Amino acid sequence: MLFGELHPSVVDEKSYEKVIRWNNFKHDAISVQGCKEGRSGSNAISERGDLTLLASLCIPDITQIDEGGIDAKYTNYKMMMEHKEDMIVVTQSGPTHDTQPPFVWSKSPFAHISHIGQPDTYAFPWIVLSSEVV
Repeated sequence: MLFGELHPSVVDEKSYEKVIRWNNFKHDAISVQGCKEGRSGSNAISERGDLTLLASLCIPDITQIDEGGIDAKYTNYKMMMEHKEDMIVVTQSGPTHDTQPPFVWSKSPFAHISHIGQPDTYAFPWIVLSSEVV
């Protein structure tokens, strides 16, 4: 449903990045599916279970839960053809933060879960990775 609605907006890499990290649960009609009193951040292309309020009374699979989309990556034909000797991928780490606030461990409902060695805030940019050995 969401991919069908968003597909026409993909005209370049930036618009594709926006679609694969899409989470506009506060406005998308599908976000109420499975909830009695609100919306679920899990009903999105890039899930964010941490954003669902318990008061939304959602079914167990999409209630407030410590799961979600943790990264995105893509390549394309042009990258493959221009870089035949090495593999190129464009990637972004962490939960989506395009239309939602970045995930912050210390402010999340899951701050009590051990996350030693992880940053407190996940707001990483898109980067290009290459398999080329330097």
